[in-house]
Amino acid sequence: MSNIDFGAGAPFVSHMLEESELDRRIVEYSCRVNRVLQLQDGVTHLECFVTPENEIVFCEVALRPGGGGIVWMVESQFGVNLNRAVILLAAGESELLPAPARAPNKLAGLIGMRSNLSGFVEQAPMTDQFRDRDVRLNQIDVEPGVFKAIAAHCTDFLGLFVFDSNDYGHFDARWRQLHEQFHSNLSFKCI
Repeated sequence: MSNIDFGAGAPFVSHMLEESELDRRIVEYSCRVNRVLQLQDGVTHLECFVTPENEIVFCEVALRPGGGGIVWMVESQFGVNLNRAVILLAAGESELLPAPARAPNKLAGLIGMRSNLSGFVEQAPMTDQFRDRDVRLNQIDVEPGVFKAIAAHCTDFLGLFVFDSNDYGHFDARWRQLHEQFHSNLSFKCI
């Protein structure tokens, strides 16, 4: 989902790529960027676009893990927490890092809930409503009586969920179901 639509209340939706030619090409592209920048140890956060002609176009790179729940999504898929990895690398303890291993038959993804309304929350979802086995992270940052403004940043979430799917079709159905479940239990007294 387009992350620029946060002011309209569109959710932030992302998933890991399944093993594919595109996945391989993006990993190699990221490695080339790291070599050009002469990065030896650390965690990078590369953003790029893939054109309709299948060309990979550089956007930006940062020497840090990605935000918006991406650290937990990567951990669910590969078993490595990137924030912990940064600390271990900085401390010279790289031997304590687990070897990344893609979880078989699993596609990790996330949804960050946003709203296009400002007002006092009258009703909010509860974490107990999202205790499914496939939900790895269940973070709700809204409660009744609290004032919430329209999202001013792409990661101004009312709630964040990292979850596992079987494939793209299952992922698409699951994020939509979580979105509906979250918003059906959310109401504002708009001002």
